[in-house]
Amino acid sequence: MSPYSNESGVKKLIRPSELPIYPFEDDYSKQIPCTECSPSALERNISKIRKSVQAVMSEYQHYTGVISDTIDTGVEHSKSLLDYLREESNVMPRMGAIAIGGLAGLVLGLRGRTFKRVVYSSTGALATAAVCYPKKAEEGLDTAKHYINVGYNFVYGVKPGDDRQLKITIPELPKLKIPTSFSEFVDLTIVIGSTVTTTVGSFAQNIYTSLSDNKEGRCISRRVDMVTMNSEKSACRRKPVEKSSSSSSSGKKTSEHVEEADKKNDDVRTNESPDLSPNTPTYNVTASCAEDTPNYLVYKKMESIVEKMLDEFTGVPVKTVKTFMTKTPSVFTGADLIVWMMKNMDIDDQEALHVAHLMASHGYFFPIDDHCLTVKNDNTFYRFQTPYFWPSNCWEPENTDYAVYLCKRTMQNKTRLELADYEAENLARLQKMFSRKWEFIFMQAEAQSKVDKKRDKLERKVLDSQERAFWDVHRPMPGCVNTTELDIKKACRSYKSVIQPSKHLQLGVAGGKISPSPESNATSSIEFLQKQIETLKDRLDRTVIKVSKVAEALIGYFEQYMEYDPFLTQPELTNPWVSDSPEMWEQEKLAKEISTRRVKRWAFSLQELLQDPVGREQFIRFLDKEFSGENLKFWETVQELKTLPQKDVQTKVEEIWREFLDTDASCPINVDSRSYEITKKNLEKPDQWCFDVAAAHVYHLMKSDSYSRYLRSEMYKDFLNGSKKKTSVKGIRSIVSFTGRRDTTVS
Repeated sequence: MSPYSNESGVKKLIRPSELPIYPFEDDYSKQIPCTECSPSALERNISKIRKSVQAVMSEYQHYTGVISDTIDTGVEHSKSLLDYLREESNVMPRMGAIAIGGLAGLVLGLRGRTFKRVVYSSTGALATAAVCYPKKAEEGLDTAKHYINVGYNFVYGVKPGDDRQLKITIPELPKLKIPTSFSEFVDLTIVIGSTVTTTVGSFAQNIYTSLSDNKEGRCISRRVDMVTMNSEKSACRRKPVEKSSSSSSSGKKTSEHVEEADKKNDDVRTNESPDLSPNTPTYNVTASCAEDTPNYLVYKKMESIVEKMLDEFTGVPVKTVKTFMTKTPSVFTGADLIVWMMKNMDIDDQEALHVAHLMASHGYFFPIDDHCLTVKNDNTFYRFQTPYFWPSNCWEPENTDYAVYLCKRTMQNKTRLELADYEAENLARLQKMFSRKWEFIFMQAEAQSKVDKKRDKLERKVLDSQERAFWDVHRPMPGCVNTTELDIKKACRSYKSVIQPSKHLQLGVAGGKISPSPESNATSSIEFLQKQIETLKDRLDRTVIKVSKVAEALIGYFEQYMEYDPFLTQPELTNPWVSDSPEMWEQEKLAKEISTRRVKRWAFSLQELLQDPVGREQFIRFLDKEFSGENLKFWETVQELKTLPQKDVQTKVEEIWREFLDTDASCPINVDSRSYEITKKNLEKPDQWCFDVAAAHVYHLMKSDSYSRYLRSEMYKDFLNGSKKKTSVKGIRSIVSFTGRRDTTVS
């Protein structure tokens, strides 16, 4: 619209208040019809048609949007329902859904007879079960395909041992989407039709090929059978050196079949010792060389025996066991293993069983259904471990690797991969330990699980069992021996050179580990030993205690015991075991007084006093006078406990506790709170040394208090001056009992 008006020939400007931004925009926004060029009748009709078409399209789009929203809502509800039914914890809802599926099939088949009702109800229940248990449904579908192929070959006269086996190839259907438009519906119809056409064509091609090549295939069946037998024997063995191919005079078809069989043979061989790709879980190896390990020679001896067992012709017979529903690849029985060891190692059955048990505990072969690495002389199945997991490779896996392995096991919904009780406890403990980086561990386990799912079924079985056996060696179940623990004695006997850390490690420089050359290793070790020798020499020159003090103490000790040394001082009575004379024993029985020489020795130490039977009795009398005799009695009882057999230890420990340390003890002793708490804690696992802390405390009290007061007492001084005579205990007679004569006490 022009800002000018031509009416009355006067130019009229538009006021600002008339602009659309003001309240008068409704009047102003109305378009002024153009009177100069009015539309024709055709244009008016076309405009009406266009408007009606637009109205219809908008209404169609509205209804289409409503339908698509309804479909999306239904799909989301269906997904949530399927996720709910596929959770392992929802067992009862699964059973209810399967029952509803069976009832729905029964309702649909009510018009038919009994057979139709059974088929419809079974189909409904199986379909619902397949939805609730998708993984088990896939396994059942694979098994059904296998038996369908067997029946298909049987119908066309192809035997299981023939070279040309017919196989029904069912092409995989693409992921179908619910059509939301007519074009998508047409595309879906075309895809389903092409799939059906491909399936029918493959059936016809298989039939034609089997009928045309039946005669030619029978000619080479014997040769293929030979190759297949060799492949079964070589399963679970190390791949031998490739031999040159035989003469190729059979023709094109024969060579193709032989190559096919050789490929199968190689595939079966890789089941036992597969090439572990980067996708395969790897674990940290900390030892720099296998020869550095203390058990290196033992490992080499066992591995030489295992290599003989793996021989294709003279080794342990390895086979694939077929049952009604499953195959167990690459196994041998314990009886076959024991027979082979008796034949090739010249040992009896008990020795063979013992050697086999030791080799199994190190993980060279393992039972396929048990975590306990033992061998039984029966038909239990065992499998060889791949050389990649042999202990000679110096494995020291970390807890993070173990956590990844256990987490991966929980992701695979299979009975043979369920965690044992101790593994579940270990997983819970590791999850608590690595709570901060558990997401990273879970991602690693998920990636490894995806790689494992892409493997062949038999290969996956073998690899899973070998990995399980590896962890059974390095993380054994409770009650089993851990053969990977390093013996400290062997480690100390191994002559390892001590190498100083490289300079970049000393300075804290970031970077990888730089392995020094052997020459630098030898040079650095020699320099280190020379410095150590110089340091030890300097320590000899700078002693902490003066030599004069040490010499004075030694001289005093020898002067003190010189009087009692029979090599330096002639004893009063000769040793009866040397002189073959019982004079010493007779004098001991007849003596009335205790020699001063003997009493002086009591003052050397409390140990000397307690070693003498007379001195012990006199010390007990002194303690009874001071009402502290329970201390010595407790100490003697604890020493007696250490000499008891294991079966009587627990009973004796309870008696000691009730008599000396219990709250209502009959003869309580005075110990500090720390010793009491330690002793009380030791009673949770009673043994012969559970009272050692309390006994040491009591001995220290007697040595520092009671013994010193006894040496200052009148009782000891009377014995020392010779005024007291021996009473009750007659020296050695307190230890050796003499029969035929009754003892009399002398006051």
